[in-house]
Amino acid sequence: RDASGEPVIGASILELGTTNGTVTDIDGNFSMTVLAKARLQFSYMGYQTQELDAAPRMDIVLEEDSYALTEVVAIGYGSQKKKEVTGSVASIKAEDFNVGVKTNPVGLLQGKVAGLSISRQGADPTNTGYNIQIRGFSTLGKGTGSSPLYIVDGVPVSNIDNVAPEEIASMDVLKDGSAAAIYGTRGTNGVIIITTKRGSGDATDCGKMQVDYSGFLSVSLPRGKTGMATPEQYRNLSKLSGNRVTPVLNDDETNTDWMAEMMRPAALTHNHNLALSGSTKKFGYRASLTFKDAQGIAKKSGRQEVIAKIAANQKALDGWLDLQYDLSYMHYRNDIQCGDFKQAATLNPTYKMLDSTQKSGYFVIPGTEQNPIMAQQLKEKYQTGNYFRGSVKASVNIKPVPGLKLNAFAAIEEGDNYTYYYCSQNFAEDPNEAGKASRETAMNLNQLYETTVDYAGAWNGHNLVAVVGFSYQNFFGDYSKTENQGFPTDNYKYYSIGNGQSDRQKLIVSSYRNSNVLASTFARLNYNYEERYLLSASVRCEGSSRFGTNHKWGWFPAVSAGWRISGENFMSGQAWCNDLKMRFGFGVTGNNLGEDLRSLQLLQSGGTFWYGNKYIDTYTVANNANPNLRWEKKYEYNLGVDFAFLDNRLSGTLDLYYRDTKDLLWDYDVPTPPYQYNKLLANAGRIASKGIEVSLTGVPVKLNGWEWTSTWTMAFNNNKILTLSDPKLGFNYTTQLSGSVWEEGKANTTTQKIVEGESVGTFYGYKHIGITTDGQLVYEKYTQKDYENGLCQKDDVGKTDKLQAIGSAQPIFTYGWNNTIRWKNLDITLFFRGNVGNKVFNVKRWAFGPKKSQGGNVFMKDVFELAQGTGVYSQKFFSDYYLEDGSFLKLDNVTVGYTFPFKNNKYIQSVRIHATAENVFTITKYSGIDPDVNTSSVWDSGIDASGFYPSVCNVMVGLGIVLF
Repeated sequence: RDASGEPVIGASILELGTTNGTVTDIDGNFSMTVLAKARLQFSYMGYQTQELDAAPRMDIVLEEDSYALTEVVAIGYGSQKKKEVTGSVASIKAEDFNVGVKTNPVGLLQGKVAGLSISRQGADPTNTGYNIQIRGFSTLGKGTGSSPLYIVDGVPVSNIDNVAPEEIASMDVLKDGSAAAIYGTRGTNGVIIITTKRGSGDATDCGKMQVDYSGFLSVSLPRGKTGMATPEQYRNLSKLSGNRVTPVLNDDETNTDWMAEMMRPAALTHNHNLALSGSTKKFGYRASLTFKDAQGIAKKSGRQEVIAKIAANQKALDGWLDLQYDLSYMHYRNDIQCGDFKQAATLNPTYKMLDSTQKSGYFVIPGTEQNPIMAQQLKEKYQTGNYFRGSVKASVNIKPVPGLKLNAFAAIEEGDNYTYYYCSQNFAEDPNEAGKASRETAMNLNQLYETTVDYAGAWNGHNLVAVVGFSYQNFFGDYSKTENQGFPTDNYKYYSIGNGQSDRQKLIVSSYRNSNVLASTFARLNYNYEERYLLSASVRCEGSSRFGTNHKWGWFPAVSAGWRISGENFMSGQAWCNDLKMRFGFGVTGNNLGEDLRSLQLLQSGGTFWYGNKYIDTYTVANNANPNLRWEKKYEYNLGVDFAFLDNRLSGTLDLYYRDTKDLLWDYDVPTPPYQYNKLLANAGRIASKGIEVSLTGVPVKLNGWEWTSTWTMAFNNNKILTLSDPKLGFNYTTQLSGSVWEEGKANTTTQKIVEGESVGTFYGYKHIGITTDGQLVYEKYTQKDYENGLCQKDDVGKTDKLQAIGSAQPIFTYGWNNTIRWKNLDITLFFRGNVGNKVFNVKRWAFGPKKSQGGNVFMKDVFELAQGTGVYSQKFFSDYYLEDGSFLKLDNVTVGYTFPFKNNKYIQSVRIHATAENVFTITKYSGIDPDVNTSSVWDSGIDASGFYPSVCNVMVGLGIVLF
């Protein structure tokens, strides 16, 4: 039995020195014949192994193994002890999460997992998304997604914004194919499994309730300069540039700091979480309520959210039935009309802000530019929404067969989102916007039904865990938008959107609804012998309604094996090695289509024509049918080593992997006829990537109450596009330009190419080799060798500037370094992270470089260099001169905390206070706001665009209390 008195079914009993063994029955009883003076070993997953002398009658109480429990990792449709895992899985527990203001639970993992790239530009609290990528590029994003699959308490979800970070117990990242293949068509981009907290407490204490409160108050301060001239610098451009730049002054007295006018001096965020939990022998529960109010550093931006959650476990029918319930609800509001910071950064600072002669009360900027403060104050836009997720799981324990369970699981997730917009009629400077109102409604419904059969058994050192199941998931989406203009007064806004212009010429209405289905069967077997020889095999057969008629179903197998060398007899007796395991895995995963109906022929509006005294609508083909359209397929090989040495003072993992993604989706040019449309989405490409991941944890100091734990993660990744063509099928690839940048005078400039033989994120442009005395760049020309290699025409040699690869947006490696120092009840954490070896395109520097007569604001780096004779005037062409080293070292988080224990206190268990600073400093050569830009995008990787939301440093104080 366990500590609560419940029978332990299927516990293993072994007569030491023999192969004689048995397992306990449904009542926890066992009987066996043994030799005289025999010694018995009692073991069960999650409990401490015991060795006792045999006796005619024995009463055994198995104690929970706390170390083993904390080392249990979720692997999808089950869990394993970490030492038994054969795939590449990283597990982060709640105590190791990043502390701070997080817009999304993914922020808790930033820098914590080798190979998991997470970045977020700006500090907009309404933008809850992060740029996320596991092990580099496995897709080119044509018709597919690139984000990992999220599983929350067993439910594959479309959104994790509605999960309160305080309620997460652990996050497990399935990185390689052998671990992720159990999720079939959605496993290629990796899987992140989120397990939330459940009922806890002493089951023998008659359901005593525990109360947990945690909260924080944060102050956000602007951090990072735009690099543009201040008003004072702008007025002194002639002097600062050595008389090479003359500013155009619009007012002899006005200095307007547009950026400062757009922002609050400081933004406040407060967050509160209250949880009630407890358990009895047959019922456990946890109910929580979380509230967050986050101001943005930009005026008129902010987010409020309330999340309520209930989780419960129940035992019934004398141990035959286990029930698990999960319910959560979130309501949020985003205020998102914060204005255009690009305009604020680049606008001439000698324009005035206000003008009482104008209807709006704001100064009208000459030309095409708008007054950003006017736009911020006279426009209104906000979002509101509700998310509900509920699930129930029923498990029938087949007591006559210990370890056998039948499970039924049902879940529903529904999200309703509404967006409202209105522009005041006083915005008279733009008649196309003045008085415009709109409202959008989006609803998404996700229904999941699963049945599984689980078996766990042990005999004579053999341990077997198996699962077989069926899954059916249905997705439904509905969207509508209404827009109108010409209301009698501003009071109508979006409340009565039909009361616009009487002729309805400004009324625009659109809508759509769609649905898709995933159905699958799957099976997995995990086997080990004496926790030394480990084997795991799985297969999933999955079908999607999005696939073409000829390829509705796909097979996704995986196999992995491990050898725990430390468990061998020849390792017994040594003290230096606590654990040493080698593992190898292979798995096939898929990447589902990201949109519905892509395999079918679709029509779109083709305009109207006059016939029979009325206009007739026409329709044209918008999408060719492709019955062979299917999922992208990734084959992945992983070799890993896990180790723990010197009494667990040094531990870590090392992984080497190779990924080969086939059947990449791409839009191909096709002839018309026989096709009715000139593009066809088809599978023909191939991309490969390889890498090394290292995670190392050490305890350098453990003495006299002091303990310093240091964890280092590092990941190297390299990708290459092998092919995008298939001549046999008639799919011939043409070079795809990407990295498009739109700026005044430089419209639709492409800065990258997606080309066979190169990596994603390769910049293509001109390579500068010098600067003229007049501040112009000199570029490298085509050579005779280029002509011989077919890269240019004969007439280009020595005359024409050479377009070539000039850098990569992909870092050579990424890293994170976490340090925790403890002394008694005091703890200090310092967390660093960074990139090395990538290039960042500084768009503001390129687009807003100095001109001889400077009419708008200017990026100051080249102004200062002009004065020294080393700078350049604004250049028309994109070149490596505007690519900067994106390497950085960022002190991401500093936390100091103290825990007050209350021993033998009837009401208070503990009180913890802490202070945290986020985004403290960044060491970099980059001249822009922040080098931590998106490197996971296929189409604009490594591009620091002109549009932005300011970066901030957060300083917060927090309080945690555990009662009863």
